[in-house]
Amino acid sequence: MRRLTLLIAALLLLQGCGASGSQSVVCADCQLALEMVAQLRGPTDAEPELSANVVRDRRGRFYVAPLLDRSKIAIYSAEGSFLQIIGRQGEGPGEFREIRDLAVGPADTLVVLHDARVTVLTPEYKFVRSVTSAGAEMGGHIAVLPSGIAVTARTFSTYGRAREDLVSYHGASPHDVRLAGLTLESLEVSASDVVVKSDTVWVLTNDYQLHSQPPNGSWTSVSRIPAWHRDALTAAARERRRPPYIGGFTFTPDARLWILSY
Repeated sequence: MRRLTLLIAALLLLQGCGASGSQSVVCADCQLALEMVAQLRGPTDAEPELSANVVRDRRGRFYVAPLLDRSKIAIYSAEGSFLQIIGRQGEGPGEFREIRDLAVGPADTLVVLHDARVTVLTPEYKFVRSVTSAGAEMGGHIAVLPSGIAVTARTFSTYGRAREDLVSYHGASPHDVRLAGLTLESLEVSASDVVVKSDTVWVLTNDYQLHSQPPNGSWTSVSRIPAWHRDALTAAARERRRPPYIGGFTFTPDARLWILSY
């Protein structure tokens, strides 16, 4: 049996930027206080990848993917007991070759980003639909708007390829999508994460640009490169070691932006 322990940090992530746009560390002397949420115990074939994502639906169930077998998703009860594995290798309905990310949609639908596609499953894990997503082909993150529209963001830059949307929207049909995707001039920029908060889509890119789009609105961008990150980049270049990566981000209830960098 394998065990995955989920923890909640009372102080979310590692570094913060104030809602007013301050680039200082919010609390230099703070420490992370961790609280165990659940221990997910599963069989060997439910072992997750190091990059696995864990999401939870309104019933309290946990979904873990990708696993070492990247075509499968492990499901656990609200108490952490293993329930089942869904998915299988293939290209047909309900089949996956390589899962990238997953999210929970309205009414506990499960939305899976994989193989240059976005697939929607019912709360009983039956196939609903699948649409093409360039974001999945280039790696990616996924989030879901309250309307059920899926938002995907590329995690790899396109370099010499033709310019593609960094962020794309996917509905049951093209007529459902009324928001424009995000395309940037630089082909070397990629998305570190995508978050939906209060119907607004937020994307943080690897150059520390924060992009947002409200419902029926246009994209706006703001530079939030904090001083501590600039110092880390300078030190990494001087010492010839890798620069810090952005692992993700979230917002606290008081609207502060917290960034995971490692």
